[in-house]
Amino acid sequence: MPYTNSILKQYEMTRTRAMSLKRGMCYSYHYDLTPRVHIPLTSNEKCMFIIEDKVYRLPADGSVYFVNTKVFHTALNANREDFERTHIVGNVM
Repeated sequence: MPYTNSILKQYEMTRTRAMSLKRGMCYSYHYDLTPRVHIPLTSNEKCMFIIEDKVYRLPADGSVYFVNTKVFHTALNANREDFERTHIVGNVM
């Protein structure tokens, strides 16, 4: 996975993992101690990221997103059909 490893190194990502949400699932409304970088691998218009009550959609188009997760946020997958939202997520300083 040379390309993925180059992205992790470029953005100095630590504690990096793949996080997924099955259809109809969401994370609790929470905050983290550090900001995060999100790289959507699978997503669609029914997958949302809510940060301080504002809704964002992060398409899986190869983009890399710096997200201030030190404020309250959550993510949800509102798909009715079988669809899994997956992001590579890593802490950044």
